[in-house]
Amino acid sequence: MRHLRLLAFLLLFTLFCSCQTQPTSTLDTTADTSASARLTVCQNGKSDFRIVLPENSSKEAENAAKELYLKFQSAFGLILPIVNDTASETPTEILIGNTSRTPDTVLTNDEILIQVKNDKIILVAGNDAALSEAVSLLWEQLTVDGNNATLPADLCLQKQSTQKDTETKSMTLKIATYNIANGRDVNYDYSVLAQDILTSGASIVGLQEVDQRTNRNGNRDTMAQLSRFTGWEYYYFVPTISPYQGGEYGIGLLSKYPILDTSFQYLPKSDENEEQRAVLCATVNVDGVELHCFVTHSQQVSITQQLTAISQLAVKKAPYAVLGDFNYQNFSLFHSVFLNATLANDDGNRLETTKNGQAFDNMIFSKNITMNGVSLIQTNHSDHHLLVAEITVSK
Repeated sequence: MRHLRLLAFLLLFTLFCSCQTQPTSTLDTTADTSASARLTVCQNGKSDFRIVLPENSSKEAENAAKELYLKFQSAFGLILPIVNDTASETPTEILIGNTSRTPDTVLTNDEILIQVKNDKIILVAGNDAALSEAVSLLWEQLTVDGNNATLPADLCLQKQSTQKDTETKSMTLKIATYNIANGRDVNYDYSVLAQDILTSGASIVGLQEVDQRTNRNGNRDTMAQLSRFTGWEYYYFVPTISPYQGGEYGIGLLSKYPILDTSFQYLPKSDENEEQRAVLCATVNVDGVELHCFVTHSQQVSITQQLTAISQLAVKKAPYAVLGDFNYQNFSLFHSVFLNATLANDDGNRLETTKNGQAFDNMIFSKNITMNGVSLIQTNHSDHHLLVAEITVSK
């Protein structure tokens, strides 16, 4: 009898223990399942991901990779490496285009596919010209919480692209140049200057006399504020005087379209006591058409040397647009330096772009850009007016 009682006790004890441990196992499984429902792309401003391109990638694929790189850099301060598929494979990668590790996918010429598979993020298109659109679509799928970003772990989105074949593509847009006089005439309220830009209808604007976090502008980040007030996320600033008033002073480019490549070059000067001038260089992706933009604020005394230096950079790129306050209005010099180019401000259509009647502000367009019209937005928000042109850019 004692043996039977002991056996019964052991059976009850075993049953009791199994009942206590089972819920713990169930909770752990639920937690794992919940975690696997999202793929962590960025955590606390850090990421293990890198961008992978095919070994012989197209220009469109490279531009899409640069666009995604800049989005992560702007949003999280991240530097995601860009490599090609000959590099050793890592667990977490963003595959752009038909890399050697992209799963075989059958797509029509106007389809794009975004997919998460085995901790890989896959962006592929029937036509590489649509990869830029795939990048934008991927960005829309991200859930962002501060410095954290995740994607659905089962993401699989296939859709028709709005991007057409760009072999003979052309784009019509408005482009402008604006010397903002550091913002002093609007008491450094950059929302006013942003509204000038939006009113002009321009999508790209070159800026001169830009203060960045100076004492006189109240330590404001001018380019970031103009970006916020226009709703355009792409911008680039080049300091020509640094340090200056506790910050920097120079030129900038603000764009509604993605800026892909950026650089700058200091311009020659006749005398070492002259203020240093520079030219900003940026490639802008205008819906699949690359427009090479140059922004400058040149010096009259060294104008010939400075225009020559800019032209030597610009002629290597096409199509190009040079946007500037040149402090010069002898238009024949522009034509002699920039052969076969079109001027927005010219003898046949002289526009007084400053309040004191000078025609210093101008835009120079390469021969594969058609200028459809030019106008002046007159404001009291600077000692310069905003010069805007409608252009058609052919690839």
